[in-house]
Amino acid sequence: MFFPITESASILKWAQVHIQPGEALLLLGTYRDRRAFPELIEALQCAGVTSFGGLFERVIYGTRTYERGCVAATFRASQLPCVVQGCEHGYRDLAGILPASTPDRDQTVIVFADPDLPSLATFFQQLYTHYGNSVEYLGAGTGVKANPLSTEEPDLGSLFTTESGLVSGSIVVALVDHSAGVTAKHGWTRAGGPMIASRVDDQWIYEINWRPAWDVYREAVEAVTEQPIDASEPLRQGIVGFPLGMKRAGAEDLLRLPLDVDDSGGMRCVGGVPSNAVLHLLKGIPQNLCAAASESAKESLQALGVPAGQALLVECVTRFEFMEDRFDEELHAIDRQLSQSCESPVIGMLARGELASMKGGYPQMLNKTAVVGAFQS
Repeated sequence: MFFPITESASILKWAQVHIQPGEALLLLGTYRDRRAFPELIEALQCAGVTSFGGLFERVIYGTRTYERGCVAATFRASQLPCVVQGCEHGYRDLAGILPASTPDRDQTVIVFADPDLPSLATFFQQLYTHYGNSVEYLGAGTGVKANPLSTEEPDLGSLFTTESGLVSGSIVVALVDHSAGVTAKHGWTRAGGPMIASRVDDQWIYEINWRPAWDVYREAVEAVTEQPIDASEPLRQGIVGFPLGMKRAGAEDLLRLPLDVDDSGGMRCVGGVPSNAVLHLLKGIPQNLCAAASESAKESLQALGVPAGQALLVECVTRFEFMEDRFDEELHAIDRQLSQSCESPVIGMLARGELASMKGGYPQMLNKTAVVGAFQS
């Protein structure tokens, strides 16, 4: 369901009509509407409605994106969603925090995370240690790249549960009682490399080929575009179309996009890069990205193997920026696949990093990728 205005009374009324016992409300909101969420969450608390979700640059409903409003869906959840806090100090005793899986029940883990947290790969490692391959994993990085409201406004947070309210610097984990087919494809193609990530620290690549990372990356992009990048404003020069890729066996390259550059020429990439990883420069062709997203939707239904009740689409905000007006084509391509099976229009968001596991594999933070989760009714 899409609500063009994030207004507590109408959302609460809808939730009370549609939520059955043992179900939780998933809410995906926009950052621009975040002032409305404390009141909404308080109303859900008073009504005893279990909820979880996050705030994003835009939300997706059907074949459109919206910069205001929120989308909602219900999921069976026999256990309350949890919040993992204090993540800047490491991830400890997750077994005592995370909901326990049920061996005889089809389940999926939905995760919303602050993408600026350190060592997210370590968290996903521990998450997989806790649940293993008995569940599928799907999720998104919350928040926006820059506050569109005011630099003086306090950070209210970008993820929540009914119990916690809005929080920042945290991770929300919900274990829902649905099987899901989860797939991820991006469609970007190699344009340069290989290169070696010769000095890294968590999300920062400090050196590539034993030189300042930004220098090597800039030269690789300029070799493709045949145009110089202004070093004073490096991330405003269209490099959104040139991610770095790490090779994966039997799958597309795992993508990383530089988001920040420090004075030493180091580059920060959400999701991080392992030491000595082999990197390639990739470029995008809009029709290839549309085709990959369509294939992701098709394969999610095939992976599920039964008719889908609801689909959740996690799209990268920088993929949206690259596609510009042609992003609508991508959403229509996805809809053509999903509408053949799903009972409801697809819901989703433009995320700061996409989380997915495929075929019972390890959950990973992705960039610039279309992730589709098709859920059984």
